[in-house]
Amino acid sequence: MTRPVQRDEAAGEQAVTGMTATRGTSEAQGGLDERTSDRVLGCMVGAAVGDALGAPFEFLPSGTYRRRFPTPELEGAAEMIGGGAFDWAPGEFTDDTQ
Repeated sequence: MTRPVQRDEAAGEQAVTGMTATRGTSEAQGGLDERTSDRVLGCMVGAAVGDALGAPFEFLPSGTYRRRFPTPELEGAAEMIGGGAFDWAPGEFTDDTQ
């Protein structure tokens, strides 16, 4: 079930069915504790990073990544690429993240 997001632009916060997702708000006030807030932020950043890494391969045939990079980079820095179906810039995220 999808819950509507209510925005209070003046206060700079978002609420989902009355629960404010503002950092520093106590649980007693209906907000998220700092640990939960950090986890939510980590999920959002992780999803955006995964989206940016996969964007150049979106809508391409299975095995495209393995053909382009046959040897995995297990240590050090690896190449961040762009391209793909929509000619993404390296590190650019898609509309899935927006």
